[in-house]
Amino acid sequence: MRTGIAHRTPAPRTLRERLRPGTVGPLLVFAYCAVNAGKSVLEGALLHRMTPEFLAFNAFLLTQMWSLCALRDRRVLWRAVRRSFADVLAYNVTTAISWLAVLYALARLEPAVANALAVGLVPAGTLILARWLRPQSPPVPLERVAAAGMLGAMAWLGWLAWQDQDGAGTTTADFAIGLGACAVTALSVAGNTHISRRLSEAGMSVGQMMASRFYLLLVSCFVVLWLSGDLGQYTNHRLIPLTLLCGLVVLVALYLLQQGIVRTEPITVSFLLATNLVLTYFFQFLDPHIEQSWPELFALVLVMAFMALGVLGRQRTETEAPSPTDEGRRKRSDACHQAVRLQSDRNDHTLRSRGQGGR
Repeated sequence: MRTGIAHRTPAPRTLRERLRPGTVGPLLVFAYCAVNAGKSVLEGALLHRMTPEFLAFNAFLLTQMWSLCALRDRRVLWRAVRRSFADVLAYNVTTAISWLAVLYALARLEPAVANALAVGLVPAGTLILARWLRPQSPPVPLERVAAAGMLGAMAWLGWLAWQDQDGAGTTTADFAIGLGACAVTALSVAGNTHISRRLSEAGMSVGQMMASRFYLLLVSCFVVLWLSGDLGQYTNHRLIPLTLLCGLVVLVALYLLQQGIVRTEPITVSFLLATNLVLTYFFQFLDPHIEQSWPELFALVLVMAFMALGVLGRQRTETEAPSPTDEGRRKRSDACHQAVRLQSDRNDHTLRSRGQGGR
């Protein structure tokens, strides 16, 4: 017998609904690392034919133009920039320093070594800067241990590079310049990650952050190119790889990273960036200029192990402690229950008063 009640089949859940809370951000950072690993190898190959300033200027000019064109309402962007002008200015400064420094490092060291030396310093820099830029999220003990372990693995990899046991081989001068550039890159990336999260919490969208990020980098690169007379480096054999790097790699990689940062704690992002190291190592097989080194791979595996330790430490802390959303819901629920109890007490008091008055 038909009852007339329609039984609906529940709609299938989307991929975002199937994922556990807190996993979307790390997955986006992993995707960034995969794209960025190929980008680093491509940049290392291009730097044999052009200067770092020329590469950075062209790579980010198209990225900046595309980010601006993708915004529907630029007036909202200007209001957001004025509201957080100090952070936006610091965002531009750290972006310019980090990208120029990493290009100088890639010009002196092989990509896997340059990335490892920089990434090994990022967690320590993130922990140091968190005291001022993100005091509401203190580091957990396992994160401190993992950061120290990554520093140790990075120091061993630096010693391997110093002994010329890495694939490409470097001189003392090149290693010193590359190491200094990696240290500057790490501190700038750590500050940039904190500032990205601050801007997101201030109400800026990923598109707005991308559209307001690269101005200082472009101006500084153009000034250097103009003063050095290197603006005439445009040739046909350079335009095609530059277009590929700009349109298909830089923009996609930065967008993925930005989406991951706004969903993840900065210290977790700094640990997850270590996955870029092993990916870069294997992408180097595509570059005939580089020979692989097994001790280097072992050092990268150590970095990855400490990275996993730091991420698990943060995940365990967030699992044990209630999230801000859950805490807010609990407080609102307690407030509602308290209001109901107060109203019930008032009603009882009113009824008793009326009963006594009637008698």
